[in-house]
Order: sequence, then structure tokens, then C-alpha cells
Amino acid sequence: MMRIFLDTEFVETTSGLRFISAGMVTENGRELYAEAPLVEAKALLRRYPNDLVRREVIPQLGRIAGAPWTELSDRLAVWLNSLGVSEAEVVYDFSADYTLVEELIARLDSPLAVRLVPCHVGYLLDDADGQAAAAACWHAVGATRGIWRHHALADAFALSARFEVVHRPAQHIEPN
Repeated sequence: MMRIFLDTEFVETTSGLRFISAGMVTENGRELYAEAPLVEAKALLRRYPNDLVRREVIPQLGRIAGAPWTELSDRLAVWLNSLGVSEAEVVYDFSADYTLVEELIARLDSPLAVRLVPCHVGYLLDDADGQAAAAACWHAVGATRGIWRHHALADAFALSARFEVVHRPAQHIEPN
């Protein structure tokens, strides 16, 4: 089963979550990224102020090319179906992230060829080795792609790094 690491950025409103961006990366490096238009994200923040989103998320919008937000549901289906697997584990660290996937899938006219298995790993946020791996990852994507923490794609890569370091196979040690 393939793993897909997912992160989103959003604002909580009186009518529920409004997503601003989404990043997904497979364990072999295939990625999907989409974001709402900057003008829409700023208008959303004027109505529902959020200091973290204003300070950390908004300045990073437009830094890398992404799928148009209005086409994300169809783009997600095409991307998932192109992975060549029948089943994929979607790894996320905050429950709202998978909510977006469920919303996008509900909009599709036909079923996916891939069965998605949600996998919540919020426990990784407190792991010291995972924190170090995420920090190193944010530094690397900052240097190479100009995105950092609280950019959905950077956070998806960091989640992958956290997962890998915490769940790496134990090395077999031969007894003397």
C-alpha cells in the first residue's frame, strides 16, 4: 500500500472550515498542491481573522505553482488514479486535513480507482526525533523551494519526514 502525506491550511468560520491550500506527497515524492486565489484567501481573513494564517500562510501563497482550487476535486481524482495502486494510506496529523479529502471525493461524479485508508498520526507532533526531522525538512524545502512551515506542501513533506524517522524499521543487531 502506498502512503500519501497530507496537510491543509484553513480558516474556521461560522459555517465550518474554509480551506485555503492543500498539499499531498507520496512516499516516493509525487506531489499534488492547490491553493485558493490570494484575493479570496485575504477576503476570507477579513471576515474571519486568524493571526497565524495572516502571518504564516498568506505570505506563502503563490510561491509555487499549484492546481487551480476550483479544479481540485477532479485533479485529486486524476492524481490518485495515476498512482497505479489499488489502495493508499492517507497520513495526516490533524483531523481537519482529512475532512478536505472527504469533501473533495464527495463532489466526484464517479468513484475513485484507489481505496483510501485514513491514518491519523497526531502523536508524531510530540516526538522529539519527529520534531527534529520536520525542522530539517522545513529548512531543506525553504532553501530549495522557498516554502516553509505552514505552507501545506512543506508541511506534507515534513509530515513524511516525521513519519519516516519515527517509524523506520529497527536495525537487526547480531548477538556477540
